[in-house]
Amino acid sequence: MTTLPDAPELPIALASRHAPERLGPVTILPWEDLTVEATGFDPRSTYVERFWLPLLGPSACWLVRRIADRFDTHPDGFDLDLDETARSLGLGGLGSRHSPFRRAILRCGRYELARHAGPGVLAVRRAVPPIPLRHVARLPVSLQEDHARWTEPRPVMAFERRRARLLGLDLAVLGHDRGGVERHLLRWGIHPALAYESAGWASSRPALAP
Repeated sequence: MTTLPDAPELPIALASRHAPERLGPVTILPWEDLTVEATGFDPRSTYVERFWLPLLGPSACWLVRRIADRFDTHPDGFDLDLDETARSLGLGGLGSRHSPFRRAILRCGRYELARHAGPGVLAVRRAVPPIPLRHVARLPVSLQEDHARWTEPRPVMAFERRRARLLGLDLAVLGHDRGGVERHLLRWGIHPALAYESAGWASSRPALAP
């Protein structure tokens, strides 16, 4: 399992015993991984909120969501003000090495959603992978059963995909973002995998561009 290194050049000096309360910005770059980007989930998806949240914790989940928002407008990377980000997430300042914000970034490293990529640089995944089976076993039993239903392979008929996409497109035209489209499709009984795929398709239609 990958963890962020305990080194002086580590962004935001997460492991430093005498870490200052305020540090300069860190550069966020996309973690290029074609396999995960092809099979993973948007950090703002219902899958991440439902199944990754119990493992990552709310602070880390909000952090990867915030970074995903920034990647939408800066796909090649950007500078992130750490203290401002911590405060905007309701986590106070950076504080000590045990502050909630520092622990949130460490959890992203432990679960391989972020990694050290050079002095002052953090690489962060644009897509969150499906939860490995060894971690699924740590979820409550009810969520384990739900996760099995969400990820079970099943054939999708052409009419099912067309119906789900058209419903998703209607919702997108009405102004719902991708997450909102997905949540509505789930409430209407669309299979989770198809709801996720259809929400992404509908939200990316050129006709919706301003």
